[in-house]
Amino acid sequence: MAAADPPTGTEDPDWARFAALDRMTNHWDRPGWRPDRTAYYWYLSFRDQPAVQALAEQCQSVVAAPHFDLIAPTDLHITVERVAFAEEIEESALDQVVRNARIELSGFGELRFQVGPLAGSKGALSFSTSRQQRLFELRSLVLTATHSAGFATDVPADGTFRPHVGIGYCNRTVDARPIIEQVHGLRTLPPVDVCISELALVTLARHERAYSWEIFDRIALQ
Repeated sequence: MAAADPPTGTEDPDWARFAALDRMTNHWDRPGWRPDRTAYYWYLSFRDQPAVQALAEQCQSVVAAPHFDLIAPTDLHITVERVAFAEEIEESALDQVVRNARIELSGFGELRFQVGPLAGSKGALSFSTSRQQRLFELRSLVLTATHSAGFATDVPADGTFRPHVGIGYCNRTVDARPIIEQVHGLRTLPPVDVCISELALVTLARHERAYSWEIFDRIALQ
């Protein structure tokens, strides 16, 4: 008999969707992206969150397999939204996006939420997040700032935003059932409480089966 699985159902819709999969698919087969293309994104970085990194490493040691490209613990993040591909935006426009965001986020305050437990999607393994309301509020303000500068005009509807922390990308089509069982066994690990005090605008580069990113600018959440 399977162990009790906290949380389930409406408490963690990420897990409900992931547990219903028959197959996982290749994350890297994405329209619009190609190796060596770069883009600007809004990220919440976990580079200064050793507890989140330790939880990721613990899970990665269990799910490591040829069909997953694991994310380095220092590269863990939450994607808030894409601004634009690098060739689509001038530096002056990017500066305007940042200025707008500083205005929108003035007085916003630190973000406190939980990372975990492990779940996933059809193309990746990722931690769910809880206490999400402030994350949704942050994204709304970021979108306002980015739209005001004329970018991020093709973003998905608000209801599709799923704040999560990826730990590995699936690199082929594979039977999801044994992976779901592995993830199920890791869901008893307690989530991690985090406090994030800045939003990062990053330069993201796509490689053959990996991403790399560097911080272009920072906005203090205070």
